[in-house]
Amino acid sequence: MYSPLPPQDHGPQARDKCMIVSGDHYAIFDQEELMMLLGQPVRCPMRTDEKQFRKLRGL
Repeated sequence: MYSPLPPQDHGPQARDKCMIVSGDHYAIFDQEELMMLLGQPVRCPMRTDEKQFRKLRGL
């Protein structure tokens, strides 16, 4: 039976984050970064420099 962990406040640095798991590997992305990786346009990025992020990731 699935039992979720109780909610915790990790502060603003942990908000809007997404953890992607594949086998033994995982990555934690800001939601803006995840949308950029998926090829979705981010209308007004607030935390990520889109050009720099795409260049760094080879997109």
